[in-house]
Amino acid sequence: MKRKFSYVLSTIILAMTTTGCGYKPAKKVSLVNIGLVCIAYKSYVVGDYLMDIVNTKIDMIGYYSNGTNKPLYFQDVQFSLTSGGNNFDPFAPLPNSGSYSLRARKDNVNSNAYNFTVVDGHVYVSSIEYNGPSLIGIERSQQFSLTVNPSNHTEQVLFTSTNESVATVSQTGINQFEIVGHQTGSTVLSFSARASASDTDYIQIFRSVSVEDNYVTSITPAGPNTVGKGASIQVSLDVQPLDFTTEVIATSGNLAIATVNKVDDKLFNIVGVAAGTTSITFSAKKNESEYVSIPFSVAVQDIAKTKIQQTYKEFNKKNIWKVSGCPATGDAKLLLIPIWFNDSGSFIDESKKSTIVEDIEYAFFGSQEQTGWHSVSSFYKEESKQKLNLTGTVSDWYEPNKNASYYASDTETVNTTLLTVNAVNWYFNNHSSDSRTNYDSDGDGFLDGVMLIYAAPDYITYKNKSTGYGADKENLWAYVSYVTILPSSVSNPNPNVFMWASYDFMYSDTLAKTKTGHNFGYGDTSHCSLDAHTYIHEMGHVFGLEDYYDYAGEVSYAGRFSMQDYNVCGHDGFSALALGWADPYIPTKSDEIVLNDFQSSHELILLTPEWNTYNSAFDEYLLLELYSPTGLNAQDVTYNYKRTGTAPNAVGVKLWHVDAKLFKASGNSGTFTSDTNLGNINNAFNNTSKTKAEGGRDCYAKPVSTYQDYSMLHLIRNNVLETYQSNNSFKAADLFYADNTFTIETYQSQFLKGTKLDFNQNLGWTFTVNEIIDYGTGQYSARITLTKTA
Repeated sequence: MKRKFSYVLSTIILAMTTTGCGYKPAKKVSLVNIGLVCIAYKSYVVGDYLMDIVNTKIDMIGYYSNGTNKPLYFQDVQFSLTSGGNNFDPFAPLPNSGSYSLRARKDNVNSNAYNFTVVDGHVYVSSIEYNGPSLIGIERSQQFSLTVNPSNHTEQVLFTSTNESVATVSQTGINQFEIVGHQTGSTVLSFSARASASDTDYIQIFRSVSVEDNYVTSITPAGPNTVGKGASIQVSLDVQPLDFTTEVIATSGNLAIATVNKVDDKLFNIVGVAAGTTSITFSAKKNESEYVSIPFSVAVQDIAKTKIQQTYKEFNKKNIWKVSGCPATGDAKLLLIPIWFNDSGSFIDESKKSTIVEDIEYAFFGSQEQTGWHSVSSFYKEESKQKLNLTGTVSDWYEPNKNASYYASDTETVNTTLLTVNAVNWYFNNHSSDSRTNYDSDGDGFLDGVMLIYAAPDYITYKNKSTGYGADKENLWAYVSYVTILPSSVSNPNPNVFMWASYDFMYSDTLAKTKTGHNFGYGDTSHCSLDAHTYIHEMGHVFGLEDYYDYAGEVSYAGRFSMQDYNVCGHDGFSALALGWADPYIPTKSDEIVLNDFQSSHELILLTPEWNTYNSAFDEYLLLELYSPTGLNAQDVTYNYKRTGTAPNAVGVKLWHVDAKLFKASGNSGTFTSDTNLGNINNAFNNTSKTKAEGGRDCYAKPVSTYQDYSMLHLIRNNVLETYQSNNSFKAADLFYADNTFTIETYQSQFLKGTKLDFNQNLGWTFTVNEIIDYGTGQYSARITLTKTA
């Protein structure tokens, strides 16, 4: 799915600075942000009080310019409550049904919004199911939930523990609770809620919980035992018996070499501090006075990862298109607007409109249980190694009063661009309680991302299912483009990067018939309940990534089995590095490095003749990752996605040749660089333009005829007969295994310049894979000898 560019309006802004001398005054400490956290213990009904301390918990933290923070109290702030553009008293009964937003304000600083919904009448409870523990340890706690039907109930669930000296229970949210064990014994937990308007008609359940120390008999640690300085590994424990209740603790024999932190009682993070070897000891009680203690030896190798400073975050601010991608780290918030055309009823039954909106929300922000695989949000949370928290709002349908065909032939995306602007304006004009600034997490004056999900089939599905628009109407496809006609506005952020995709990518044609009443489907739900593959791929473009497949279909530089290539598996090592999700080992001398598998660690080895001084991802180098059929690869290793075949079920070193040099154009020539700060830059090369055949496009470096055959990302296969312009898919035989050695001379047929890199440099490195280690936990390591030859 292509990444398109709309027309560009460039503006040059000249800034002046002044300097002076004199005494520097003390900085005034000022409030810069208010964090508002509300926890509701029930749903709201007209007439309820929002500020009901029994049913709502409100916490506020003030953050100050000197880096400090402190709690704020009701008397410290003013509250505003809005709904539909109207203001209401937050301390009075809620007057109307609908969506509300609560904010706190102090010293002209507004908090984030707490958004909630108020319904007209009570929805009573028909059943309650307990999902908590039956056994808990002394001084241990456990979170649990209740399944309460119907799910949209408005009644508060009441709860008690019959013996609070043994265990207490507290509520942490709607249907969410925590139990704490205090002493040996048993108690009965009771949960109840009103089943009708009668004050005496309740649904009630009882569950017995025992509190005792269920001691540990054995601990078996498993996982990588080598880590780099500043890097981390995860060690998992097999603890017996499975229902143990006593705490597992971990200690490092030498904190100067490695530290250890608990994730939970069966998972620990070990962080390398300095080169050397130490022992991590895992312990738990085996009776009242004795412990089971198991040592786990950890070696810290004498090489630290290099922090990549220039990524797509910086590139997106300085690129020639003047476009801003969505932040790939931190909190980012998307605005999703479903688009209903005049003729959308031909593709989706009117009665199914709410179902599509719900499925869009699941496909983008749902849990793995709701999608059967991953949503866009859950995929990128795992891919970023928890560095990205992607949230968003799904609006109701926007109706532009046009037929789908009006946008189908919009090859220059002019109409689609204007549709984006109009849809965004429509949303905020009709949701005055929501603020544009909520969707500009990096404060650059542009919304993080606008996703238009249109209610018409993509053109290939429609061509196959019906008569009408076909291949000449390919704007009804999936792509990412940019609104470049609007300026940045920090106070009132404008749309910039937007996604355009059909609803039908979520469904197979069979599921589409059930969900929509028609069989227009281009997804694959044979092994999931909603297919988010296409949306995940397009989200990669929203962050700034290119496509890695040849639009003309003549070569397969990246081997197809990578998310920005054929929409399958996780992302490649370069994409993770360039988005700020991975920092590589960059050796400067011959060494042996233990490389942990990419899926669990995001570890990479970067080989370069000379590393750039900017610590920029945008350079030429070789990149080694340890491929495994686990993590985000597992789904597409196990199942054949849309007839693409399955990804290799193997563990070995995957070798990439990256040439992500940047190009600063000047007429028909220009300058190659790695520095994103130069401005007016673009990626010099891409994977999409092997020829100028239909579907291909020029590379960005000038003159094009000189650089047309260069690629940004090229998979080096473990096959001396393979050529630079192979059209073969990635397979297990392409990996480097134990006793395999790489030299550029041996594999020169896969490099454009033979024994040289693209810029005629000697690589100056060889490597040998000595050993691949399987820890039996879905984690792997490769021990690799790196030899510097120049």
